[in-house]
Amino acid sequence: MKNLIKSVATGAAALVFGATLVFGLGSTAQAASCYQYNANGFPTSQTPVFNNICGVPGYGDERDFVRIRPSTGDDTSTSNNAAYADTITSACTDGAEFDVHTYIHNDAEPEYNNNGSGSAVAHDVQLAMSAPLGKTASSFTFGSTISASNAATVSDTATLNCSGQPIQLSLVPSTVKIYAQSYGYKSLSDSAVNGTTKIGDPTFGSGDEWGCWNYRVAVVYEVVVHKVEVPSTGVCKEAAIEVNKNGSVSVSVTGETSNATIVGYKIDFGDHTVVYQQSATHTYAQAGKYVITAYVEVQYANGSKQWVVPTSSACQGSVTITPSTPPIVTPPVTPPTVLPSTGPAGLVGLFAGTSGLGTIGHLLYRRRRYNR
Repeated sequence: MKNLIKSVATGAAALVFGATLVFGLGSTAQAASCYQYNANGFPTSQTPVFNNICGVPGYGDERDFVRIRPSTGDDTSTSNNAAYADTITSACTDGAEFDVHTYIHNDAEPEYNNNGSGSAVAHDVQLAMSAPLGKTASSFTFGSTISASNAATVSDTATLNCSGQPIQLSLVPSTVKIYAQSYGYKSLSDSAVNGTTKIGDPTFGSGDEWGCWNYRVAVVYEVVVHKVEVPSTGVCKEAAIEVNKNGSVSVSVTGETSNATIVGYKIDFGDHTVVYQQSATHTYAQAGKYVITAYVEVQYANGSKQWVVPTSSACQGSVTITPSTPPIVTPPVTPPTVLPSTGPAGLVGLFAGTSGLGTIGHLLYRRRRYNR
């Protein structure tokens, strides 16, 4: 490994891995310890260790082994492709494509390969790749896990941010490729994405990966963006109704939309008074109970407009207006329906009694007057 790495230092860009785009350029370094690359050579391990060299010419930090870039559909020339990165932000326009890349390197010393039977050879090597295909989101994480029966498992992720807009991704069919210096490019099944693939080098698909620079492997696939149509909706959310001290009524309307714009408000006070305002105060001419209803006018994504009938009880309410001075209610006097049964004697007695009371009153008055 020492001599091989030293030779790579003088011609990293000319590695027989084809163009450097296969393994990518640019990276986000990680803080954990790793084998620091040295052009003069450095020791690694007698047993398999995956992706644990820092400062690799033409690649950077091997621990950052899942990366992404905008795709041009050209896998043979670096001049037409951007560098791979751990995270990219894109407008993600409909039909845009991205390459997702996984790098696999058994860092063990090659002198311990022993023609495939030595301690440096990783056995039962598996690559599990995950991609959020068919999910609606504005940010996507792609992951890969490399495992073996005689090496520690390593995992990494890369992220695509789509500027906050909801989209979906799908796999571009027949784009899953594997590359190794030993056998060049080979196609993998589409099911390798969100599935598990046996990795081998120098023998394709063997599950055995020898230790050394020359036995690195890269797996790349493409995803494509699909624009998600967000339904246009708009509705009155609330009509705040307040009865003021002077008897007037104030109403304030709020609305909510999705992929649409509120362009108007309407308040129906229930007495044939309608105002086209978001907030208004109204004084009723007569006492009574009135139903107040609020509407919003929505302009949808296609340019059409509509007054939306409120579906929420929060946008409709009633008020009862009473007179400022309550009326005075006087109970009616009801005459008797049956007169007393007095007869002739009774009438005389009643008359006499009345006359007598009048006489007594007259006499009392005269006495008081002359006895002063």
